[in-house]
Amino acid sequence: MSQESNEKVFVFDGKKMSIFGNQENIEQCIVDLYNEEFDISSFENKSIKEELNQVIYELGFEWDPLSEQGYMRFRPYAVSMMEAMKQYIWNLVSGFCNKIDIPIQKIEGGELYSMNNPNINKHTALAAASMMYGENMLMVTGGASEQILRFSGCCNKLGMLQSKKIKCSDLPTGIFEISKSYRFEKKERLNYCERVRCFHLPELHIATTGLDESIKIFLSAHDYIVEHIRSLGYDFVLMCSATEEFINNNMDFIQTLNQSNSHQMMIVITSSGDVCENGIQFDVEYKAITSYGGFMEIATLQVDAGDSDFAYGITYDNKPISTIHAVLFASIERAIYSIVDRCIYNKMNNISYSLPAWIAPVQCRIITKDNNAISEAINLRAELTSRFIRCEIDDREISYNEKISDKMINLCPIVIIVDGNNNVKYQIYNSFNHEITYCTKEYIFEYISEHLETNGIIIPFYAAYRLSNRIL
Repeated sequence: MSQESNEKVFVFDGKKMSIFGNQENIEQCIVDLYNEEFDISSFENKSIKEELNQVIYELGFEWDPLSEQGYMRFRPYAVSMMEAMKQYIWNLVSGFCNKIDIPIQKIEGGELYSMNNPNINKHTALAAASMMYGENMLMVTGGASEQILRFSGCCNKLGMLQSKKIKCSDLPTGIFEISKSYRFEKKERLNYCERVRCFHLPELHIATTGLDESIKIFLSAHDYIVEHIRSLGYDFVLMCSATEEFINNNMDFIQTLNQSNSHQMMIVITSSGDVCENGIQFDVEYKAITSYGGFMEIATLQVDAGDSDFAYGITYDNKPISTIHAVLFASIERAIYSIVDRCIYNKMNNISYSLPAWIAPVQCRIITKDNNAISEAINLRAELTSRFIRCEIDDREISYNEKISDKMINLCPIVIIVDGNNNVKYQIYNSFNHEITYCTKEYIFEYISEHLETNGIIIPFYAAYRLSNRIL
């Protein structure tokens, strides 16, 4: 952070806050993520990170050479994963709103906004002044007015709320959108899915009657996020931004928030009279600790009293509407990155590391042991597909040993071998410990029903289902 900054970084240990020292530990890394000159890569295991990036690439995510680096394109596997993650996050968000009995609606919007609009102009000015966005926003020249590519998930949701006459009885209410957002990240920070220049941001806004109601809902959302992060197997650190006034008035809230945190909570406090990051009162970022020792923002919660330029002047019964901005699970791309990261982490710890079935682009790979098995494999695949299982057939003209040594099958939840020259035609293959179970076709269906947990997420399989026909 620059010396000219009107903000100070504090450590909160559950009892008191103190100005942050200069010890080299996990909290130091988190704080220094806010310093553009700090090289976080010095703390990372680069070989593990490279392996993770290679798996991400093999799953169909790659830079788009038709654009500058930082913009991605998606091959068929990746398309299935993106759609599955969008559905998963909708289930996560709607599940939270149903749990606390708040109605939720999903909307969509554009990617280009006019600087002639006063709300966009104020929002952009606040973002430009923040340490988060700075010069990351992308302007578009030409047309009737100066335009800006959407950099925040808030604009469309706040704009829709502004266009309605809202009564007290309408609140609280939730609005969810997956927006396509653009930020000109520095080239040296770009990393497949984890940090890109165009990403899909799944953000929930909850409009409330005031800051007190927002804080209560905020704490419920915080517990929900912590439970989810831990279910993924992540340790994490809380990095907060707050106004001095908010901290002074809400110490009980800060202490409650800190109870879920196994590390010291870091708080950037803005000087009196100024808003904090993004023009709001309080922001907390959940920094997950990756398999390679890096730090990745995996969720975000913000609360806004509704009385700043950031709030678009939205009111109910002529009173400002307070809002909670909740990204319960990262961007769509980064959420996928975090799931794959856990696979690599499990592999490092000698634990089976297939992808969760709901997001695996291939839920079942069928391997033909010989050419005589191809017809039977096609029939089996058709039956599994009718049960909404994403399947592919490895019928390539390579040896059987090469097929079962393909490292990608370790990410498939289920692997079936079909042997055209054996009375017992079917085998279930455990690619982690190389165990083989001979079985009947009927048992395969029973096994899949018992072991393939899809969480009700049904997504098409977009690749050519025979590997011998695949070019992408």
